[in-house]
Amino acid sequence: MGSFTAHATSLEDAAVVTVEDNLGILSAHNSIEITRLDTHTTRSSLLPNLSLSANTSLNKSYTDQVSGNDVKAKYNAHGYSVSLSQTIFDLATFYKYENSLNNIDIEVIKLEQRTQNTLSELASEYISYLKTHAQYDSTLLELRSAEQRLKQVTRNIELGNTPGNDIYEVQSQYVRIENSLQQIESDLRNSLTQLERISFYSFTPSYDFPADYTPVSISNQEFTSLLAQLNQTNLDLMVSRLQIEKRQSDLHESRSAFLPTLQASVSYSHDDSNSNVTPPDTGMSDQLVYALNLSMPIYSGGSNIATLNKTQLELENEQVLLRDSLNDYQSELTTTIETMNRQANSTQHLKDIVLANYNSFQGIQRAYQLGTRTLTDVLAAETKLFNSIRDYNNNIYDYELERIKLLTLLGSFNLDLVANMQLAMIPRDAKEDVIDVFTRGTP
Repeated sequence: MGSFTAHATSLEDAAVVTVEDNLGILSAHNSIEITRLDTHTTRSSLLPNLSLSANTSLNKSYTDQVSGNDVKAKYNAHGYSVSLSQTIFDLATFYKYENSLNNIDIEVIKLEQRTQNTLSELASEYISYLKTHAQYDSTLLELRSAEQRLKQVTRNIELGNTPGNDIYEVQSQYVRIENSLQQIESDLRNSLTQLERISFYSFTPSYDFPADYTPVSISNQEFTSLLAQLNQTNLDLMVSRLQIEKRQSDLHESRSAFLPTLQASVSYSHDDSNSNVTPPDTGMSDQLVYALNLSMPIYSGGSNIATLNKTQLELENEQVLLRDSLNDYQSELTTTIETMNRQANSTQHLKDIVLANYNSFQGIQRAYQLGTRTLTDVLAAETKLFNSIRDYNNNIYDYELERIKLLTLLGSFNLDLVANMQLAMIPRDAKEDVIDVFTRGTP
């Protein structure tokens, strides 16, 4: 965050910093390490267990005797022991360890999922800001035009060339546009706040799509390919499949609760009392023990059977949820592609509408100057023109928002895709006006 302040930033730069600084992504990284440590804890139950113990004590005793000398004793007793144990057969612990490995895989996918969702949210908010700013630009032009017309009508009224009632209609349109502009300015500020929330630094989007940007439709062949890809690369579906594997390990673990466990151990101990002993006793003893422990569960109040039945139902439920999720995502993919194709196909039509409304506005304006059209006609034509410009711009940005949604569904929205989106953008201060681009080369 130290290297960035509230400056203009490209989408790619914002994405790189977001991946580095976003706390949700950092938390997902930590979750992987926590799960990995849990795996080490579970695995330790399957590994040899070596322990060493030692003891020492100072003993004093005094025996008062009627005849003879009293007996006093002072000695140090000490000893040590070494034990080694190893689990030979314990399927429940083995499947628990296998489950912990599945948990790592799940957390890795969740990290990728969190990163993708964060980048997707950032890109969507970035595009939404551009969309709102395009509305701001066109509304600002509309306001300046309304302001100029208000001055013109006011002057004409003063000269007696225009009826006085015309001022109210022009004023009404000016106030309406001004109010709309204030709302858009508020939306822009809110959008910048959301961008800062996601990226953890303050910036203003500085790159935009060119005015003549052309969306591309998706063919039926591409749709079939994407549908197949969805089943393999969607991150939610990948997590669901790993959850099924985890439930299968849970089921094996529940079944193994009915099986015996076998553990082997060997221990050696040495003790030295150092007390007064009668030869040949030395007070020292050594012991070496080999043990083989077999534990067989017989009855536990029905808890093992209940756990087994519960795990079986959880596995079946995960399988049902996977099929349900797959169906939902296939439907969402189909809807998204349908929307993108509609938007791509509408681009040329919306461009034609802008040109038609521009030519109509120019004609009505000239007719008004000649006295054959009314001021109401001019205002309506101007509103229609700017609305068509907004519709054209909204269609471009909405297409990109749907494209982000599509790539997120496919599990492929990452920094490389963000860099690819950036290639299609240009600096905002180099972007031309829609009307200028569309009318270039026309008489």
